[in-house]
Amino acid sequence: MKTKTIISTILGLSLLYGLLPAQENDVHKDWLMPLPMLNATVQNQVIQYPPKPGMADTQYWNYIPYDNLVNLEVNVNLVFIQKDNGSGNFQEDDPEHRRFWDEITAGINNLYAAFKDSEKDSCFAWRDKFISDSKIRFKFNRYYMKRSSLWDWTKYGSNAMDIRWALDAWKAEMENDPSIPKGISVFFTENGNLFDEYMDIIVAGGTSPAKDANFAYSSFPGKNMIARICMPDTYCKFLWMKHILPRNYAAEGQTITWDNTIWHWEVGTIVILLAHELGHALDLNHDNNHYGQDYCRDALMSPSGHAGYTHSYMPPTEIGRIYKSLSDFQIRQVVPDDIPVIGTMKVTQKLHWDGPYRCYTDVSIAKSGGIGMRKEIWMPKDSKIEVASQLYLKNADIRCITENGHWSGIRSKRAVCYGWRILRQATMTSLWNREARWCCAVKSVLRTGIS
Repeated sequence: MKTKTIISTILGLSLLYGLLPAQENDVHKDWLMPLPMLNATVQNQVIQYPPKPGMADTQYWNYIPYDNLVNLEVNVNLVFIQKDNGSGNFQEDDPEHRRFWDEITAGINNLYAAFKDSEKDSCFAWRDKFISDSKIRFKFNRYYMKRSSLWDWTKYGSNAMDIRWALDAWKAEMENDPSIPKGISVFFTENGNLFDEYMDIIVAGGTSPAKDANFAYSSFPGKNMIARICMPDTYCKFLWMKHILPRNYAAEGQTITWDNTIWHWEVGTIVILLAHELGHALDLNHDNNHYGQDYCRDALMSPSGHAGYTHSYMPPTEIGRIYKSLSDFQIRQVVPDDIPVIGTMKVTQKLHWDGPYRCYTDVSIAKSGGIGMRKEIWMPKDSKIEVASQLYLKNADIRCITENGHWSGIRSKRAVCYGWRILRQATMTSLWNREARWCCAVKSVLRTGIS
C-alpha cells in the first residue's frame, strides 16, 4: 500500500533540532471522510491559511474521553539494527545505553502526560478547552537485531529514506512473529561511512565538527498498515556528542562535559524528536485547522527547531484525533486487547463508524448526536452504549474485543432496551425505539457475551 511520508530532520550540530516540511513521495495518505468546515467567523479568528478540504476537526471533540481515569497504552517497538557481529549501534548489555533510553522513553511519556498551555491565540482560540494530560502512554519495547544488510542505509541510496521499503518488509516479518507484540516500529539505522569516520576520530583522540545527520521520518497510519518510524544516524550522533564534542569545547578552553551537560542536551533532543515522530505515526500533521505549518511555535508538531519553539503544546482536538486514529486505522492493533474501559465518549455530533472500528470507552450519544455503525465494531470489556438520540446499525457486528469477555450492550437513557439478551446472537430485523431513536438494520448482530 502506498503511504504518504512526513519528513523530519535529526540534529547534526546544534542543540535544537530542525524538521523539514511534509513532502510527497509518489504516495498518498488515507484521508478522513469530508466533514462540514468551520464557519467563516471561526476561520477568520483561528485559521492562519486556507484549510485543506475535508480536514475540519470539529468531530475530534467527540473522541476525547471524559472521566478518563485509565491511560491508553500504545506499544512502540524500538529496533536497534546492528552489524552481524553485534557492533555499530546501542547495546543491550551496556548500562549507560540502557539508562540513556530509559530517560528518553520516560521523557516522552512525561511530555504526553503534561502538555503545557500556550498563551498564543494563534495556537488555539478556545483557551479554556486546554487539556494537559492526553492519557496516552507508550510502552517501549527494545529489540537488538543483528542484520548488516539493513544496518547501513547508504547501501540503498543517498538518502536515508531509500531504505524504507526494505525496512517495511522486515516490519511485516516482525508483525507476523507472535513473540513480538504489535507496535509502532522505530528503526535505528546508521550511515556506515560516518560511523567509521567517527570511530577513527575517537580512537585518535581528535576533534571534528558534526557531520549532517539524515532525516528522521514517519509514515502515517492507514486502513491496512501500522505506521513505521525511521531514526537514522542516532548512534553516530550519540558517539559524536559523547566523545568528540567535549574535546571540541576543551580545544576552545571550555569545560563542558558529557556527564554534566551534553548528556541532558542529547536526551532532551531525542525526546522531542521521537515524540514528534510518534505524533505523525498517530496521524498528526505539522499543521491543522487551527494553525498553519509553523504558526504555533509551542506545538509539539511544529516542524521548526528555532529558539523560542517549546514543542510542549498540543491542541485538544489533536488529542481527539489521536484517539480516533487508534480506533479507525490498523494502528488500533498496537493497543492491548485487555485494557479496561478508559472513560466515556460523549457524542454530540453525527459520526460514522465504518468498521473495522475499535472503541475504548463507554459511549453516550447526546440528543444532538448520533452514530452510524457498519461492519465490525469492537467494544472494550464491560462497556456500554447509552442512546438519547440516533444509533443506526447497518450490517454491523458489535462484539467484545477481549477474548471470552463481554460488553454490556445498548440501552436507552430512559430504560434498558429490552430484547438484547434474546437477540444477541441472532440476525435482527429492523427495530425502532421511538423514545431513544435507535435503529438496528437488517443483518446486524450484537454479541454481548451475556448468558
